[in-house]
Amino acid sequence: MKLLIDKQLETSVTGVSFHPSWKYVSLVCDKRSIQIYQLNNLHPSNFLIKLSKHRNQIVSIDWSLLPVKYSKDSSYSQLVSAGEDRLVIVWLLKAEAEKDGFPEKLRVVFSAVNCIQSDCYPIFCRFSPFREFCSFAVSTTSGELFFFTSNRSPSLGSEKNILSETGLKDLYIFEQLKIKLSELPLSCLAWSNNGKFIACGGLENKGIILGVSIESSNLPDENLNGNFSELLSLQSLLSFESQNAILACDISPEGNQIVFTDKDSFLYFTQVDKKLEFLNSSLKWNGLPLINLKFVHEKLLAAVGHDCIPVLFMQEKSCMWIHATQLNGAILPNYLDPVWQMNFDPLKHYTQNSVHKRPIMKVFIPNSSTIICYGFDGKYSIWELDSLE
Repeated sequence: MKLLIDKQLETSVTGVSFHPSWKYVSLVCDKRSIQIYQLNNLHPSNFLIKLSKHRNQIVSIDWSLLPVKYSKDSSYSQLVSAGEDRLVIVWLLKAEAEKDGFPEKLRVVFSAVNCIQSDCYPIFCRFSPFREFCSFAVSTTSGELFFFTSNRSPSLGSEKNILSETGLKDLYIFEQLKIKLSELPLSCLAWSNNGKFIACGGLENKGIILGVSIESSNLPDENLNGNFSELLSLQSLLSFESQNAILACDISPEGNQIVFTDKDSFLYFTQVDKKLEFLNSSLKWNGLPLINLKFVHEKLLAAVGHDCIPVLFMQEKSCMWIHATQLNGAILPNYLDPVWQMNFDPLKHYTQNSVHKRPIMKVFIPNSSTIICYGFDGKYSIWELDSLE
């Protein structure tokens, strides 16, 4: 693993989300606003637009393409933001290409404002991977998951009207479904890319895996222009007790691996087979607690947190997970070795030798050989995985 570049941002950042095409990055700045930048080789370069409607701190953001039924125009995208003001806002954005010497622009077509009930506050928001309609999930301080779903479909033969501001706005009217999963806050949330699973966990020392499916109602809804309504169906598949509060979770690209981590630096892995049978294993990380996890692929996991440097975990042929001190011949720094950590102070060494001087809050995987980290110190770093298959 080799550091390619690290750079200090001009402002402190408390949230990050990348556009699915990796053309843009959205940064939560000044706690209540979102700044969107155009990317140049994964670096924030050209400032495009500032989004500011929240009255209190923004706690989570996520980005997605438009559902295919809404528009096939790739210049449209949607961003969701959740804040401590209990507002969950869906921003419909449109990219406008360079013209007459002017740089590319990003324009807000409209924003759909939704409100969480008064007895809880949002923690995480994530778009669903379903491309048939717009839906997203929000985890809350009350231990509930809120599912926002827009089942409205565009009228047949009216594609030109759909792309108008009025036509699109009519499709962003959401129904809310609430499910109680815990008595304490749910601190993390992840969807599988195939839409079949949701992983979540929180302060109740419990990890939860839900099965998700889409069902069609028998009767058409008159508000859906004669189309049949598509509804989310949820089923609890697995729940397990952890050593301490769950801090983060992720699901692998193919949906075969699910991972959780807790405050005691334990990692809990669940392997899912085609028969929905679960193989569970755990691993103790000798470093400081991890804040964010992201699968590189089915057998490799990148993790970041209070150690101020990205670390890697890999699955052996025996299906057991280990800390990756050597990856396809590329030897990793010795201060990532658990044996080394037993003899030296990892906190002191990490902060002296890492480019990040404060905990890393997010890790992103733009491709199978690159890791991007954003830290609470206002820095971002890009790492290359050498000799990765």
